[in-house]
Amino acid sequence: MGSAAFTALVVVASAHAGARGWGLHAPGFLPLPLRLGLLLMLAGCAAIVALGAFRPGRRDEGEETRARPRGVAFWLPGLLLPYGAALWALRARTQLLGDGTVWLATARTGEHRAYSEPLFAALWHAFAALVRRTGRTPDGLSMSLFPVLCGVAAALILAGIATEIAPARRRWLLPLALLLTLGISQLFFGYIESYPAAAVFILLYLWLALRRARGLDPWWVAAAALALAVAAHLSALYLVPSYVVLLWLEKGPLGRRAALLALPFAILAALLVALGYRPSEWTAPLRAAASGVREGMGASFHRPYGFFSFAHFADVANAVLLAMPVPILLLFGWGPAMRGRLRPFPKDLAVLAAAAVPGFLLLAWVMT
Repeated sequence: MGSAAFTALVVVASAHAGARGWGLHAPGFLPLPLRLGLLLMLAGCAAIVALGAFRPGRRDEGEETRARPRGVAFWLPGLLLPYGAALWALRARTQLLGDGTVWLATARTGEHRAYSEPLFAALWHAFAALVRRTGRTPDGLSMSLFPVLCGVAAALILAGIATEIAPARRRWLLPLALLLTLGISQLFFGYIESYPAAAVFILLYLWLALRRARGLDPWWVAAAALALAVAAHLSALYLVPSYVVLLWLEKGPLGRRAALLALPFAILAALLVALGYRPSEWTAPLRAAASGVREGMGASFHRPYGFFSFAHFADVANAVLLAMPVPILLLFGWGPAMRGRLRPFPKDLAVLAAAAVPGFLLLAWVMT
């Protein structure tokens, strides 16, 4: 039902591409043959879901669904080159957004400004230095390769995540395909900003947190991944509750868990110092965010709509439908399947929920 409804919404929104359906109406801007082809593919996917749902005699896979895959196929690295080529072919042809213009200017002039993304800034300027070594000036075309490379790195990490969530051996390809086609994949289409690199480190943390939830890897691995994600973009602090839940579900002395709670912050502090991000700069983004909140609350009449309004709800819903339609459909399917029985969450699902809920609240707070 959800897949059919989503298909119908996309068809209607694409036929009447207005301001209220920006999470659904992208096909409406394509040439007619391409638009029809895309909508037919979407309808075909909904039909496949319906056939799978109503297929008679489906057996309960039981324990088989809990089997852990043995690893990523050896041929996966061979797909990285065509995948990277596809990202490059789909790259943004213009760089009109203000932040992208600023980062391009810093690459050309060599001015090192960390803003709230110190790790990304270091990687960005290192890549610009590599471009100069080739005899080119860092420009929109050459620097577009950086987010494409981030996409290739993200594909490897997503393969690892797929093997964590796939129910059995050789069944991780479908989750991988769904993860590769999340809305965040657009960040890797030559999009010049800090978000492509930040996404890579956020995904890396989620993968290593899932592995730690299974008892794999030392604790410092997940702690270091969290520190890297926050250093790449300070907004990744929203992931801290998931690390706390991961610790809370861990068995062991309270003192040890307290030390492990402090570990990612100690690694983060050392990393920021190593990147030349002085302590006086650490609080600047937080002060700017707090100032923005105060000004926004004090001048609400400048907003196009109120926080508690249908317009704000519609924008949040559009953002969700644009970036993660399949996960939201899976959540809607999971709800009725529980039949009102809220059984204890598995450890890995609890960690993911503790990462997703603060992220959604952060999204909902944004006034677009």
